[in-house]
Amino acid sequence: MIYVERQTRSLDVRVALATAILARFCSHYNAHVAKIFVQAVLNSGTGNQPVAFYQAKSIKSISYEIQKQKLELEVLADRGKQTGAMADRYQKIIQDYGQADQALRS
Repeated sequence: MIYVERQTRSLDVRVALATAILARFCSHYNAHVAKIFVQAVLNSGTGNQPVAFYQAKSIKSISYEIQKQKLELEVLADRGKQTGAMADRYQKIIQDYGQADQALRS
């Protein structure tokens, strides 16, 4: 009877030890995977920066183009009502929008 008890205890100790080792390995592996996941999430934001830059550049270019067209239409609509200084100012602004748009597209 004592021999069977010792064998059972020995088996219990081995199972407990194997469980502890396996738990330690799993926790270490889990921490390693979590670290890799955090790095992947942090790096995913930097990967999209060039795309975001070109999207912002495109949106800005389109807004310049729209503003330029709006001013050109205003000039056409108010052709007889504008003074010389006002017409010159409109033309200068239209030209500036055109140049800014070209600079963004290049």
